[in-house]
Amino acid sequence: MDLLDMLSGGGMPQVFALGFFPREEDFLEHTEEQYDEYCKQQGHTDERIYAL
Repeated sequence: MDLLDMLSGGGMPQVFALGFFPREEDFLEHTEEQYDEYCKQQGHTDERIYAL
């Protein structure tokens, strides 16, 4: 997944509507604890997960 994939989904259109245009460095990869919590809720993933 590249930056353009991330920008086109989820709540990103609303973020743009507010006037915020994130840069690549604004996205932070989940911590180990956040990955653990995600796996408990959603199941295992081999994908990287980022938050704004």
